[in-house]
Amino acid sequence: DYSITKKIRGISDAQLKNMLSQQLQEDRIRFDNYLGAHSEMLRLILSQKRFHDYVFDKKGYEEPVTRVKIHYEIPHWLPDAPVMRRIVHFHYAILMDGKDKVREIYQGWPEPLPRSLHEPPNRLIQLSLNQSFLTYIDSVPFLLTSESVKDRMGKTMATLMLIARLNDDFLISSLRLTR
Repeated sequence: DYSITKKIRGISDAQLKNMLSQQLQEDRIRFDNYLGAHSEMLRLILSQKRFHDYVFDKKGYEEPVTRVKIHYEIPHWLPDAPVMRRIVHFHYAILMDGKDKVREIYQGWPEPLPRSLHEPPNRLIQLSLNQSFLTYIDSVPFLLTSESVKDRMGKTMATLMLIARLNDDFLISSLRLTR
């Protein structure tokens, strides 16, 4: 009886370990795909006509910034809320000029954007350029994704950075679970 119970426990433990390993692998793939979806969302935003019109046709866009404009509602250079909700959830967006000076901030989350991201260091911009980059800022995990728009001559006109806090809602969204 003891040896049969021990053998059954060993089989059960092996099956459980196998199931958990498989579930962990599937969850990791979903998470990685969700991170990649942030880059896709950014490319979608940058391909929008209204974003290009705002950056390329706006008079004075290349003028030095005297005051950073903060938006608490979705600015017109971002897609409408239904479009944004269908792909990924991000909490903040930073629009910078061609010299990486912050011009506008979209504050889509009740907690303010960390102060250190009001002027993101060049290193963070470079690490997040054309890819998703996980990091800690003020001891809070964030996902940063940025991409630049260039004119016909190859000159950078603007850089847009999407920022998401890695909180419970982010993880639930990444696994496509409902609460």
